[in-house]
Amino acid sequence: MKNPNRTHGARWLAMLIGLGQIVIGAAAAGAVLWMLISFPVWWGDAPRVPLPIEVGIRAESDFLALESTDTTFRTWELGRMNAKLEVTFASPWAQWAYLYLALLEFVLVFLILHFLRKIVGSISAGEAFSALNAGRLRWVGGLLILEAIFGPGAAVIVSKVALQSLDFIGGELTINWFRDFSEGGFFSGWIILILSEVFRQGAEMKREQSLTI
Repeated sequence: MKNPNRTHGARWLAMLIGLGQIVIGAAAAGAVLWMLISFPVWWGDAPRVPLPIEVGIRAESDFLALESTDTTFRTWELGRMNAKLEVTFASPWAQWAYLYLALLEFVLVFLILHFLRKIVGSISAGEAFSALNAGRLRWVGGLLILEAIFGPGAAVIVSKVALQSLDFIGGELTINWFRDFSEGGFFSGWIILILSEVFRQGAEMKREQSLTI
């Protein structure tokens, strides 16, 4: 017999996940539509999308001076400041490639939500511990790890290319390689992979018990 509270909660959770899928799907559809409209072959002068890049500024010693009357500390040194640099692509092909990378990230998030919704649906049906859910959890864990690496990696590559030919008088512009890295998503992915093994073994134990009975 199904538990009404469990079914009710799973139904609401599935609705929330479905809403997230609709939002991500709409964003991905908008990206695809813009990529088709602004394809460089027939619209090379398409509007450029402003791209914010987080950079660090290492100033030269005489560029910024620090003075203080505090006698607690002996010296002060300004090591690195954070700033936001806004750039636009000169080549339409470069912008199109960047939009393609953004679309791939939308796809990863949509797939994660898809498998989560399938898992929640099985919970309301009373089939949480199943080999099918174990496989779905493996997909969710793997996709979370991939998304945690792919998104920041693409952002860092674009930022590195943008700063290659840029000179900063009075210091140096740097990139924090791990600023966009999602530790939460990365480690959550590994935890979910471990849980998928728990679900797999639970499904095997359930099957063995049913055969014994």
